[in-house]
Amino acid sequence: CADGRYAEAIAAAQKALRLDSKNLHALSNLTRYYVSTGAIDEARVAAHKLKTIAYSDNTDEHIKKIEAFSYIGEDESVLDEVNAVQKRDAAYKAVLPNAHFMWHLGAVAAQRLGNPKQAAALWKQALTIAPGFELAQENLDDLSLPISERSGAWPFSLQYWLRHKIVEDLIRELTVVEKKKAATDKDEAQLMTIAVRNILGKYPEVKAVVPMLLDRGDLQGRQIAMLIAQQSKAPELLTALSSFVHSHNGPDSMRMEAGITLREAGLLPPGPIRLWSAGEWRELQLLGFQISSEAIDHLHAPKVQALSDEALKLLRNKRPEKAEHLLTEALALEPESPDLLNNLSKAYEMQDRIEESHALLQEIHQRFPDYLFARTALATLNAQEGRIEEARELLDPLMARAKFHLSEYSAFAIANFELSLAQDAPDAAKSWLDMLERARPNEASLPSLRLRLQTSGLMHRITRRMRRG
Repeated sequence: CADGRYAEAIAAAQKALRLDSKNLHALSNLTRYYVSTGAIDEARVAAHKLKTIAYSDNTDEHIKKIEAFSYIGEDESVLDEVNAVQKRDAAYKAVLPNAHFMWHLGAVAAQRLGNPKQAAALWKQALTIAPGFELAQENLDDLSLPISERSGAWPFSLQYWLRHKIVEDLIRELTVVEKKKAATDKDEAQLMTIAVRNILGKYPEVKAVVPMLLDRGDLQGRQIAMLIAQQSKAPELLTALSSFVHSHNGPDSMRMEAGITLREAGLLPPGPIRLWSAGEWRELQLLGFQISSEAIDHLHAPKVQALSDEALKLLRNKRPEKAEHLLTEALALEPESPDLLNNLSKAYEMQDRIEESHALLQEIHQRFPDYLFARTALATLNAQEGRIEEARELLDPLMARAKFHLSEYSAFAIANFELSLAQDAPDAAKSWLDMLERARPNEASLPSLRLRLQTSGLMHRITRRMRRG
């Protein structure tokens, strides 16, 4: 097993069991060997046979059972064994070998089953026996972090899951990527994919271990598993990444990053998804794109650009009548300019000429379907008037965009904020505002949007209480 010769390890354990079918050590080790090769069903069969074996006077049998159950992630069985040992007399517990490791594995199971008080008590018990026991101390430290930053309890450190040689070779491959970047026409992402696939080809067991590292690895192990899943793009590893995204495991930021990978790969539907965030399930938006502050070039003639610039100043100063005059003059020179038409629609709206404004927006979208500002303005209007599907159809194509200008992103985020409110999804609306504030902290509309969100949240809670009543 230490050399990666798993077939030989499994054969040796099976031979031992043919000689003694109740060899508890062989069954426990066999469970680990199967896990290392991804044969999870076989691992469970071996581990469950452990439950049928009565204890002898050998006190290390407890830890062998608990280890096996920990490898297959069967937390209830781990905790049952630990609780049974806890009930034994003090003299018996005093001579248990590896008792500190047993209490640690019990603590992990307790935390994963939603009992942090029992987990903390067991980790402290482990540290009383072995004050320098890093696994217990690191897990206890993780438990003290804000809930959104916790990695979640892990039974084993990375070296239990991946042999040292594999980690060394992975680091070596990634170091080569750094050296190759300047000497090849391949970009870094391509080189990373090649490096990770080299490791998977050389060590097939890595693919089997990645889902377990995402589920119950330590922070380092989970980061490596994320890297391998993201860069290899292997379908089964992307499936494991999806399970991770929809779990309680790992810090919120790591699950969000994994979700963006899936969104970019087309494996998540557009729009908000239900995620565990800050200790509760929320409807959140995951997006993967670049936001640029480079000026948008509309390629206007100098005279038209001057008219457009002056009209925008007038709109900002709430003088729409004069702005309309300048925009009409500019459009006479360049009638096929969607930005001029869009600003004219705003001028109509500011003069309470709502029907004209909305009709012009529809015309712009029909003539220039790729023009973002008309699309988002129409989506906002549809959302505010309760036409949810129409708003969603307008916004969904924009989810796949790789790049937004800051002003484009503001319009996009605000439209999605309106759609989230219309869908009675305040968590998603807040997510959009938070992302907008991070991208554009000086966005003028943020205070009013925050106030609307608070008002909407209050009405949502009142309505929910009335329905319950």
